[in-house]
Amino acid sequence: MNPWLRGWWLTVPVLLAGIIVAVGLMATEPRGATDEHHESSSGDSHAESSHADEDPHDKGHGDGHEDEHGARVTRIRAESARRAGIRVETAGPATLTRTVALTGTVQADPNRLAEVRPRYTGLVHTVAARIGDRVAAGDTLAVVESNDSLQRFEVRAPIGGLVVSRDVQVGQVVGDAPLFRIVDTTEVWIQLDVFGRDLARVEEGQVVNIETIDGYRLEGEIDWLSPLVAHGSQSIRARVIAANPEERLRPGQFVTADVVVDRFDVPLAIDRRAIQTMEDRPVVFVREGESFEARNLEPGREDPGRVEVVSGLEAGEEYVVEGSYVIKADLEKASAAHVH
Repeated sequence: MNPWLRGWWLTVPVLLAGIIVAVGLMATEPRGATDEHHESSSGDSHAESSHADEDPHDKGHGDGHEDEHGARVTRIRAESARRAGIRVETAGPATLTRTVALTGTVQADPNRLAEVRPRYTGLVHTVAARIGDRVAAGDTLAVVESNDSLQRFEVRAPIGGLVVSRDVQVGQVVGDAPLFRIVDTTEVWIQLDVFGRDLARVEEGQVVNIETIDGYRLEGEIDWLSPLVAHGSQSIRARVIAANPEERLRPGQFVTADVVVDRFDVPLAIDRRAIQTMEDRPVVFVREGESFEARNLEPGREDPGRVEVVSGLEAGEEYVVEGSYVIKADLEKASAAHVH
């Protein structure tokens, strides 16, 4: 057979196999880009319709809306906000203070301290008071028999207060030494240490906000500055006389104090507890209905309790003062979901 014909017949099966494979691939090829686009548009429309049917008021936390900086608004139902401990205040003008921080201790008022002595030398027959007893003026503390007259007489409390020491026993012969010490702590002194750097700013008559180590707070006034400087510490004493009807202040107790040395009015201020940080910027959460918006805040002057607002908030707007961490967590969760 002609060699050319032999080669052609060998090629025919290969060509037929190629045609069969090509036809099979065309039969199984997916729809084109136009069909894909149609399906995508249809799916988007269905998703939008599904979201449109949702009632936003059925949501509790996390209904966040975002701008170019991430989630800035979340919606929390009133009942959910109440349970979460979210509390709001209204922004407005305020008087801020500039203070000096001091430390000190509570002391008994020397004018309210009594040492109780017997009138005569004699033998103790009865002791009626113990350390820690609270006594009233005129109460019998002990009974002593006079060595001279052999008459028994009562040793009575000259003031009301707390028995803080007792140095007498039944059968003891007593003379002029104190038997008891009584302290009235319904009014006490708070002695504050003022160091050199603050001497020029602390004056008599200034208001002082005092707090004990266990969190008890009170307000007083400096009524006296010592003219003497303590040699070791180079400080002087500033005294505050404090009413203590519930006796929450105890002699020897440590206290901290903020002395108000200046006051100034600002047109707009908020509670400093309201300020949170998002994206390394101070923010405050503003409530409108059931929506809470994170507002960038430009703070100004401040005192221990409040911060002046330069921009970011208007007078009369309600802002979150307690529970702001709940709203911050909601917004951060929404931002994280958007990123992923």
